[in-house]
Amino acid sequence: MTDHWHRAEDDPGRPSAFKNAATLIDDFFDEVERVLTGRGVPFGAVEDNEGEKR
Repeated sequence: MTDHWHRAEDDPGRPSAFKNAATLIDDFFDEVERVLTGRGVPFGAVEDNEGEKR
């Protein structure tokens, strides 16, 4: 099974291997952290559903 991801609003998307939902969510937040950090936005303000900071 495959999924896709976009690096920007105008990016048509790129294939990505789907392993499971947990990995998909982890990969998503890893990418969010990379982008925010690159833009100088602190990622520590984002919390997971158990109230732990990621």
